[in-house]
Amino acid sequence: MADPVVPSSLLSRLRRGAGSLRRKVLVHRRGLAALFVGLAVAAGVRAVAAPPPPAETAWTAVRDLPAGHALTGQDLVATRFAAGTVPAGAVHDPGRVLGRLLVSPVRRGEPLTDARVLGRGLLGRMPGRTATPVRLADPGVLDLLRVGDAVDLVATDPQGERAPRVVSRDARVLLVPKSDELDPGTGVSGGLVVLAVASTDAVAVTSAGVADFLTVLLRR
Repeated sequence: MADPVVPSSLLSRLRRGAGSLRRKVLVHRRGLAALFVGLAVAAGVRAVAAPPPPAETAWTAVRDLPAGHALTGQDLVATRFAAGTVPAGAVHDPGRVLGRLLVSPVRRGEPLTDARVLGRGLLGRMPGRTATPVRLADPGVLDLLRVGDAVDLVATDPQGERAPRVVSRDARVLLVPKSDELDPGTGVSGGLVVLAVASTDAVAVTSAGVADFLTVLLRR
């Protein structure tokens, strides 16, 4: 079978087209070379690029929360942070803090830590101390107290038969209520404050709270 005959006019056009393409390649060879080098570099960078940094989940406040607030599931939201950026003691399991009281305010978006809630996490930084609720006889004293204050706890005999005595020295204020409380059973005005007292004083403080009027001397 004979080979097909290609018209000379077609061959001429093909030759002219090939020559034109060759000239265009030669004119733009530097740009094309730069393009190919760039593509090669990009491919190499992508191949050796480190994977995205690992992240961890911490629980943050969905709104500003005041001191003394009892935490609920509606107060916290899971938030992803880059590994290594979450503060020490951050809460990773909200079930461990629900129902517990905040000892200081927490801002919206702030990661919650064990130092912000009343419990073992906070007292772990105060070895040898016990968190003890104390009802002070004068609710006005509460306005003078701030979380972290150092106080001496003084017991006074309501009958005046015993001299006032210090039942705990250098106690630390852990929690100050938002408002005064009135005990409807006794009609005695007073407010609860939570103090970190020396563990050796805890029983004496509890006993004095039943029999005596209690107040504090500010040490700061």
